[in-house]
Amino acid sequence: MKKASVIILYDSENRQLLQHRTFDARLMPDYWAFFGGGIEKGETAEEAVCREAFEELNYNLKKPRFILEMDFKVGTVKGHVHVFIEKFFGDKSVLKLNEGQAWGWFKLQEMQSLKMIDHDRDVVEIVDTHIRSVAGIKN
Repeated sequence: MKKASVIILYDSENRQLLQHRTFDARLMPDYWAFFGGGIEKGETAEEAVCREAFEELNYNLKKPRFILEMDFKVGTVKGHVHVFIEKFFGDKSVLKLNEGQAWGWFKLQEMQSLKMIDHDRDVVEIVDTHIRSVAGIKN
């Protein structure tokens, strides 16, 4: 079973940063998904998400917060993912796309039109509810 860690950065407008995977990606080609990847031997989930954020975004996470974990299945691949979130402050130009064909900051409603797998849709809804709750936003 593949073990992975992903990061969802969100901004002051409660938009979440997603990656548009390449057409030739081994898993979920041409889907919108999260930044992150496999947990290497000897690594904790938090260490993995910090490494992946630097590799994929050239960004050093400040205080990634664990929010949930879940099993997943994509085709024949079964796995377990640890989901972390972090509010992004500052100049977004410091981020650099090192993996994927594109990226974007999206509000939950805007994500409805994106090609995403079902369990990722569940995750973005949970994250949206959480960040709105922390921000004191009712609806």
